[in-house]
Amino acid sequence: MLEEWIEADPDHVELDVFDEKDTLLRGLREFTELGMLGGVLFAGGQPVAFTLGEPLCGDTFVVHFEKAVADIRGAYPMINREFVRYIMQQFPEVKYINREDDMGLENIRKAKQSYHPAMMVEKYIAIHGGKA
Repeated sequence: MLEEWIEADPDHVELDVFDEKDTLLRGLREFTELGMLGGVLFAGGQPVAFTLGEPLCGDTFVVHFEKAVADIRGAYPMINREFVRYIMQQFPEVKYINREDDMGLENIRKAKQSYHPAMMVEKYIAIHGGKA
């Protein structure tokens, strides 16, 4: 499913998707050691979306990865909704779901804003010594 996402995602050209893939695969390999939780959404017996995250602090859970097959309508909202329901059952003290950075991509920003976030934090990049 990850390979299908890479081929179909319209933003993968703008991102260093192969570094993201390597990071995601490492997260899957070291899932238990990292204290990750995840979910998979199936349609017709095939995986169409998955997500990974972990508790960040007492009242916050962070979702690191959420991927879905682009042409399966509703796969992203469904994996999000069901994973958040699961998190709230497992961690009733969680008040916030940190969905991380939108990477400057408009479609990701719109999707995240559609969940009516309690807050959004402005991000900056600092460069030491004038070198990137």
